[in-house]
Amino acid sequence: MNNKIFNLVAVLNEIFREIDIDFDDHMEVMNSIGFLHLFDDLQDYRQPGKIQYKLSDILLLCFLSIIYEGKTTCLGIYDHILVYKSRYEKYGLIKDGQIPSHDTIRRTLMCIDPVEFEEITIGRIHEFLQELRKCAQGTMYCHQSVDGKEARGSGRSEDTKNPQRNINVLNVYSNSDCLCIHSKPVETKTNEIPVAQEILR
Repeated sequence: MNNKIFNLVAVLNEIFREIDIDFDDHMEVMNSIGFLHLFDDLQDYRQPGKIQYKLSDILLLCFLSIIYEGKTTCLGIYDHILVYKSRYEKYGLIKDGQIPSHDTIRRTLMCIDPVEFEEITIGRIHEFLQELRKCAQGTMYCHQSVDGKEARGSGRSEDTKNPQRNINVLNVYSNSDCLCIHSKPVETKTNEIPVAQEILR
């Protein structure tokens, strides 16, 4: 499982509590902006003859379980799907009353490409949050932070054939969404300011 993504989705669970949007409301928002088809283009590496459930449906059910109830284990996700089975059938995520077992969920999560999963997901989560705020009452503010971090262990020591310093990565973090919305490697610490200016533009 891509822990980075699923931890970010867990943040949405807190946001729903803060702005008081219930299950049916956020399902309608997701449906209206095409979020229910978020994973349709994600490559499925499972054996074709053994597939019973669509990859996109399983992943979305995992997301919804985390968002709505903060369930982050395969067994917890299964329990959530079982309780809300009829609602998910309404949106076509459950067919013929059949739901994936916790073992099926676990095996499916082990078969996805984490890099592709992250690339598809981050932007759409941010887009979803912007749409969600339109349903909320009051004024919502956007607060972003820019900071560079050194990725320890990413370089090569001086006694190797090709020594290299650790990689520095400049991150733009949305404090409002609790989401890192952009990361870019920079050659040295002195290059952070122009890179930050470029990203912010």
